[in-house]
Amino acid sequence: MSIASNSDRPEGCLSPKEFARRAFVSKSTVDRYLNQGLLTKVQRKKGYRVWIPERELYSANFGTPFQPLPDSDARDPDGIPEEEAANPLPGKIPAWMNPCATLTKEVAMPKHKSKGDEPEKYPCQFFDWPIYQRSSGVWYADGRSNGASLKRTSLGTKDRDEAIANLHQLDRIQAENLGLVPRTRSNPADKRLALSAGRKLFDAHNARPILVGGTKPSTRKRYRAILDKFLEFAPSERISEWNQVTERTLAEYAKHLDDLGYARKTIYGELNLLKTAFKWLCREGHIDRKPLKLKLRKAECERAYCYTSEEVNSMLQHCANSTDLGWLYSVIVALACTGLRISELASLKWSDIRFSDRTLTIADESGFSGQRANDRRTTKSSRSRHIPLRTELQVLLQSLPQTDTYVFRGPRGGRLKPDTVRNILVREVIEKLSPRFPKKFAGQRSFEDGRLHSLRHYFCSVCANTAIPERIVMEWLGHADSEMVRHYYHLSDEESRRKMDQLPPIGIEPNTSEIEKDKGEGDNLAEAN
Repeated sequence: MSIASNSDRPEGCLSPKEFARRAFVSKSTVDRYLNQGLLTKVQRKKGYRVWIPERELYSANFGTPFQPLPDSDARDPDGIPEEEAANPLPGKIPAWMNPCATLTKEVAMPKHKSKGDEPEKYPCQFFDWPIYQRSSGVWYADGRSNGASLKRTSLGTKDRDEAIANLHQLDRIQAENLGLVPRTRSNPADKRLALSAGRKLFDAHNARPILVGGTKPSTRKRYRAILDKFLEFAPSERISEWNQVTERTLAEYAKHLDDLGYARKTIYGELNLLKTAFKWLCREGHIDRKPLKLKLRKAECERAYCYTSEEVNSMLQHCANSTDLGWLYSVIVALACTGLRISELASLKWSDIRFSDRTLTIADESGFSGQRANDRRTTKSSRSRHIPLRTELQVLLQSLPQTDTYVFRGPRGGRLKPDTVRNILVREVIEKLSPRFPKKFAGQRSFEDGRLHSLRHYFCSVCANTAIPERIVMEWLGHADSEMVRHYYHLSDEESRRKMDQLPPIGIEPNTSEIEKDKGEGDNLAEAN
């Protein structure tokens, strides 16, 4: 006879505690069986009736065997037959009482991908991450096969957008751990700034009044073009935020611009602006990073072609012989005699010229009141300057009609426009006179490369050859420090040439008569009159 048949409990059921005592099994072992759902199987194996908690509790409280209510439904809410629930067979536990049984009512769970399904691959700045959702709904990233050297890692959320944001942070941290980028001072997710948002902040900073450090509209326009170009490049490097920009990013951008054929000076200027913008965002606390420390080598730029006196006189003669180019004759004389920029010449007013003092003024009106901001004239240096009138220029100006505010007029009598002057100079003068001044050897810059700004270089070279002090020339040109002026003054350094001629001769002594003949060209614009 089994122990269960002698039990004083209803139906001969044993509680886990009594089963442990009678079957000589430790309490911890019985608890482990119960937690693992194996207690029923062990009781059957040892020949005891299975333990039915609900039946035992009912019998202990009321002293009678458990019976279902007569008006209960044929099936309980979980789909278990009433007859089976009331009279379980020996050795069989109803499904609704078995903690290990599978309920017939389905519970909605996230879909679990089968082993054959490929996980989604999401590209970040440094690695492509396979991401997937486990049956619990939590997103995971797998870094075992993408070079990140990281095991499967939970992204800590069931929301996909939040998981992607955490993935970007994980991507950056793992790149830092592998030494691909320097470590940031704090968590890069603390202050994340999108490229477009940072660019708007920098634009607003530059749009401040000039009085408190803002930039001119022309400068802001150039800055916008540079930043637009960088924002187009950034997605190719998987960069969407300023805190992702590194020295390596700028190096890759420089290579990109070089491949597109940009000059070294252009690349130098664009990288400098990006470093300035990044430094400002760091200083203002918009991103938690240190300024970029990328050293740039300043490029030696190719200067504009410098006309010779012969070429300038030929252009003036060509314009004087054409009735349609009389206005251009006046423009070339004025530029050659003053070194003005074409924009400064186009905005020159009669009120800027004082014939009594033989002086013209290039006015900067940015600080003037009583005028609209768009009507105020400005100079590149933001300073006014005064230039003496040469005799040729004074005679020319006195011959022009003073019927309007502005001195120089365009081809149709309207206000002079710089772009119109450039186009007509190239089409009607440079191209037609180029056969007269051909290149002497391949790769040499020649007359056909000349433009309006070449007249400014011509003025500087003539001043240098005439031994006018360098400081005075920079004052006339409106430069506080001019690399262009130093270049032409170095070329005309007579003392340096005299020292070179004192060196002992080598080989056959050269014929110096031809050298003396070509030494220094005069500046005689009157030959074209």
